[in-house]
Amino acid sequence: MAATACALSATGAIDRDEVLAIASAAHGNAQGLRGARGSGADIAAAVLGGTIAFTIDGTCRRLRWPATVSLVPFFTGAAADTV
Repeated sequence: MAATACALSATGAIDRDEVLAIASAAHGNAQGLRGARGSGADIAAAVLGGTIAFTIDGTCRRLRWPATVSLVPFFTGAAADTV
């Protein structure tokens, strides 16, 4: 949802706060039907990009990635449904 909203912006000037609000509401409504609205951290990460600090109340702020920390992506081999 967030990527689509950004990609379809005709002017190139994207109000990321507005995209985040709309995408979060849509995601929460869809997930709510499954029994858990979710935190919205994944939506905030998709809209804002980079490194963020996210709290359960939806507060988000951008951070700098520490130079001494390495990101190591991995997969456990099993998907998890957090509902």
